[in-house]
Amino acid sequence: MRLKNKKLPDALKLIEDIKVLLKPLDISHKLKDYVILRMLFELTNLIKTYSEIAAYFRKELCLLRLAIKNFDQNGEMGIRVEAENLKNRLDRVISWKMAILRKGQEVLGSQRKLLLCCIDDGIRIVVTEKPINIVYKMSEARNLKNKMVNLLKTADQVYKPQVTSIVDGIVTILSLDGLSALKLNEDLLNLAAMIKNKSERQHITALMNGILESIPFLYSVAAIKRDDTEKALNDIYRTMLYLDRQADLYSKPHAYLPPPKGATN
Repeated sequence: MRLKNKKLPDALKLIEDIKVLLKPLDISHKLKDYVILRMLFELTNLIKTYSEIAAYFRKELCLLRLAIKNFDQNGEMGIRVEAENLKNRLDRVISWKMAILRKGQEVLGSQRKLLLCCIDDGIRIVVTEKPINIVYKMSEARNLKNKMVNLLKTADQVYKPQVTSIVDGIVTILSLDGLSALKLNEDLLNLAAMIKNKSERQHITALMNGILESIPFLYSVAAIKRDDTEKALNDIYRTMLYLDRQADLYSKPHAYLPPPKGATN
């Protein structure tokens, strides 16, 4: 859904190339299935949740693909080294306070905005203004999502259509901005309790209608916040990629790459 009408990121194409090249290779089961394929699965989910991050993995993915192509020359160790490099970058990015964003604060200089992001299980928690306990909020959002999914499984046929609409709306908002979805936390937990305890139908219906009326507004707020933060993060990634390329070319005479559009000084 989030990648609809967007060009497929190069990183996802590289991942598919790597899977095809890896399939016939005679290497250890542990390295192939439990390191590389599992890591690529995790990375694919991350990119589908947060497409702007794709470019940051392109270099490591290219090197891993090259190592697989050169298996006859460099053997399994060459693949293992590049897989480890990709894993290290992935671990840094999915950590609670993303390393690249901390570097990004230095690049942004005078703006000095707190810019932390956590992505897990299709939930995005982004902080751009004031500090919050991002680990606690992520846990709260995950619990809310799990309760909503369980509610959908247990709701009787009378409430099923409305509950389905509510769950779909909340899951979508969680994927854009978990903090916006958590504004309905109390109402949603009350709804789950009322359905479980078989409260009066009119009270349950009234609460569901109120939640359904709130969802479009919260969706629009979450979408605006997502767009604003993605623009800021994209500027950071462009800048960091530009600096990485300049560092790679530093030893080459007369080598220069112009700053990409959107890169910050």
